[in-house]
Amino acid sequence: MYLLKQLGDPLLDDVHEMLNSGRTDEGMDKLMFGLLHLRQTFAGEWQAFVKDSCRQHPVKDLLHKSPFTHRAYHKPRGYAGDAVMMDYVYALDQELGINTEQYTDIYRYELATPGCISVRERRNIAARYIDETARANPQARMLSVACGHLREVRLCENLDEDFRGTLFALDQDEESLEVVRKYMMEPRVRAVNASVRSILTRKLEIDAFDFIYSLGLYDYLNESVAKRLTAEMFRLLRPGGKLLLVNFSPNLYNIGYMEAFMDWFLIYRDEFDMAALTEEIDNSAIADSRIFRDPLKNLIFLEVERRS
Repeated sequence: MYLLKQLGDPLLDDVHEMLNSGRTDEGMDKLMFGLLHLRQTFAGEWQAFVKDSCRQHPVKDLLHKSPFTHRAYHKPRGYAGDAVMMDYVYALDQELGINTEQYTDIYRYELATPGCISVRERRNIAARYIDETARANPQARMLSVACGHLREVRLCENLDEDFRGTLFALDQDEESLEVVRKYMMEPRVRAVNASVRSILTRKLEIDAFDFIYSLGLYDYLNESVAKRLTAEMFRLLRPGGKLLLVNFSPNLYNIGYMEAFMDWFLIYRDEFDMAALTEEIDNSAIADSRIFRDPLKNLIFLEVERRS
């Protein structure tokens, strides 16, 4: 711990001075890469350093002027990464009622980080899958698991009056579903207040889907639960249906910052980990599967198609 503090405490001091003097980009770059290096080098002592140094340093107060970092750390809904936080990530692209006075220099920096760019691309990819499904089958049944505010639907072009199917938006957070209900296009989108447990215990009262996807859930699931849930969601697919899952990769460069100052801990997966998620599915039922990354390589997608 001594060597870690000898390296880490001066880093925090330097960043604090940079941020106070208006050198935001330089300071945040130094903080992001510095914390990542410390986390990788001193893995066994990292948690103690976060608690004893990062959380006690005055730089924390400067960083928490960003509404994004502040919300993650304080968790008003009991968990980081809630739907409002995702709206903060999307704020550059859509009018979501984000107060422009909250656009501090640190928040602007965060919005431009590769991780946030990848999250916006994740939404774009989901919208394309929804559009492709609706175009191929105007009566398709789709399911978004842990849907949040379902912002990807705002980018869809084929959920129009010609679409006679249904996109079910499932989430256990009633506040998130209220936002979905406010903006959704009845009867094409239907909110479902249910938890992941309802899928795992086979108590979900809807099935036979042409497309199922989950965008942020798997970042929080351990290996055992993730495999079981993958198998159960695959079971809900119609023949020819597709399942799309996504997880942050371990090469995300601001992991150290997220853990130290946002109190945001994720479960990261690489391509091998994503491939392993299908282990509880009967291989004979799989027509095809593929794994790919977003353009910035921060997110890994798993697509699995049920045999017709």
